[in-house]
Amino acid sequence: MSDPAGFVGLPTILLPQGPGGALAEAITQAGFPLVCAPLTTHHALAIEENKASSLLDNLYEGSFDWFILTSKRTLRLFALALGISEDDMARTLAAMVECGTKIASVGPATTASVHDFGLGVDYEATVHTGLGLAEELLALGGTAKHPPAHTAFAPGSARSTGVLPQTLQAGGWHVCALPVYDTLTVPTLPPAFLQALAGDAGPGSCVFVATSGSNAQAACELIPEHLRPAVVAVGEPSAHACLELGLDLLGVASAPHNIADTLRTIRPRKGN
Repeated sequence: MSDPAGFVGLPTILLPQGPGGALAEAITQAGFPLVCAPLTTHHALAIEENKASSLLDNLYEGSFDWFILTSKRTLRLFALALGISEDDMARTLAAMVECGTKIASVGPATTASVHDFGLGVDYEATVHTGLGLAEELLALGGTAKHPPAHTAFAPGSARSTGVLPQTLQAGGWHVCALPVYDTLTVPTLPPAFLQALAGDAGPGSCVFVATSGSNAQAACELIPEHLRPAVVAVGEPSAHACLELGLDLLGVASAPHNIADTLRTIRPRKGN
């Protein structure tokens, strides 16, 4: 990582999402100039009809100990992948909960998405990453519905790092991790980002916040190397992706609510 002592000035933060949300609010409340624009889009991956029917039966009957969510968008895209309405998804999940399956969420935004389907969450991670959620679920222990191993179903992104199921499996769990959506890079760099990076102060006045490995990858694909800013990652999996991509990683926020504290420790370079 670069030495924060070598940086001066208040950085403009480039956040790869639409406006609003807890992360954007935390950054603006801390006094940082903020530019928001999504670098990715999300598309449901259709599940073959027979497999979808079998999966719905398993969910409806409460076959799993845990139903694990790591993104606020998963339930909506899962319904699309299954070819069912959101109302049907809500009914399926309600039956699943009635049969004893518990719902785990990676953080507040994901929990709110569960509430949108009329359900509550049995456990929300205190460290809002896939790794944090997996480690906390292992620490919970408890009795499995079908001993000796706990079972979990984890729908998610086709580009997931896999750290959550791998961590649970290493702890003895049986995990079905199913890709139900894909994340694609937008065709061109959003004008707001380009304006900030190509302005008089240059990319050295900006810091990109990598909220996921897919957003870090999108930044590499869209931002020309000579305009590429330094990066702060949210969560160790995102940090690992940034390092693998060769990005200039300044710091790592352990969770979204720590982003302002992490940004206060760094200062952007002047110029390129």
